[in-house]
Amino acid sequence: MISDLFQPLLNYFSLSTVTILIVTFGVISINLMLSSFLSIKLINNNSTFFHLQSELMMGIIFLLSIILLNVCIPTINSHGIPTVYRTNSIILLLLTTIFACRQKSVKFINIGMPILFLIVSIYPQHSLTLNLKLTYLNLLFLIFIVFVYHYSNTILNNHHQFFIVKNIFGLFWLIDTYAVVPFNFYYLPFLLIELIVMSFFIRKYQITLLQIAKEYRHLNETIRLDPLTKVDNRLSFDDTSRIMEDSWQEISHRRLKGNLYMALVDIDYFKKINDQYGHLAGDLVLKQIAAIMKNDINQTNGYHKIFRFGGEEFVIIFHAATALKAHKIIEQMKEDVDFRPLYINEHEIKVTISVGVSKLQTEDKTFIDFFNRVDNYMYNSKRQRKNKLSMKE
Repeated sequence: MISDLFQPLLNYFSLSTVTILIVTFGVISINLMLSSFLSIKLINNNSTFFHLQSELMMGIIFLLSIILLNVCIPTINSHGIPTVYRTNSIILLLLTTIFACRQKSVKFINIGMPILFLIVSIYPQHSLTLNLKLTYLNLLFLIFIVFVYHYSNTILNNHHQFFIVKNIFGLFWLIDTYAVVPFNFYYLPFLLIELIVMSFFIRKYQITLLQIAKEYRHLNETIRLDPLTKVDNRLSFDDTSRIMEDSWQEISHRRLKGNLYMALVDIDYFKKINDQYGHLAGDLVLKQIAAIMKNDINQTNGYHKIFRFGGEEFVIIFHAATALKAHKIIEQMKEDVDFRPLYINEHEIKVTISVGVSKLQTEDKTFIDFFNRVDNYMYNSKRQRKNKLSMKE
């Protein structure tokens, strides 16, 4: 009698359960590591083409993981335990990816899964009245998932909040599962305990991966930032130019070539400032020019980036810009520089800049072709008694 009562419990905690746990952890690990890898790669390659590739790849792997668990788990000898009691594997995969995978494709799949499950699995089996109640429940579930996504970082770093969220998430999915395959509530405590234990270890793993990714991003930002002016440095510019050139080789970028502009900014008489007032004064000039450019760029719409190319030269790349827009931004910079002189030991230092601007041409085969033309326009400005803007559409 007693053995019959505890036999299901003994069956549940068996070698089969261990096998299922190993498979589940393996599948989740693949998703976590791939998501982290793609996120890190995006730091160094933020092109639209690579971003779309990453989203598509992660979405496909995530869907295949759900299918794999759904197909693989029933093939494992369950020793009398119905497959429905193994739903924690998929629930844990869905829960984990909310906190660990930053790709939008994964987010949309996670949000859409309750609605898809409702339409495909629940609706065909129940009356209109019950389906309506389950629809309200799943809409509430959907709102809950969106809420968790919005506060995922806060929840993941708070043990109590994470404990509450994972149990609510698990209960929502178990209710949906029960609507399709009614199960014995005898196993419900075991399901929740299993979910709690598994998610505890996964959470630790997630936090470690996120911390590694965070440290990498910080290190990557540090080595790509000019310590004096706080704009991107030459290393960042070289990587950006390489990525842009690669994108031209991979796909036809006619639309991109029609609205990409680059400016080369040179501080006039910078050597004279260093010689007359000292290198500390030169540093102040560099910082002020960079601050003015960043401020003017931040006040515009669009994605534009500033780099310190070397010495007293800066490069600005205007994405999705027009000739009028690029010209307006540069003229505003020149005006702001003109009207903000520096004062060193009660000496006024008048600073001006010379600028060359051009858009990417269809005949530009390499980034060097593009840059050399901009460089020529900048030197043309220097030859015109400086403080000039030379530009060609």
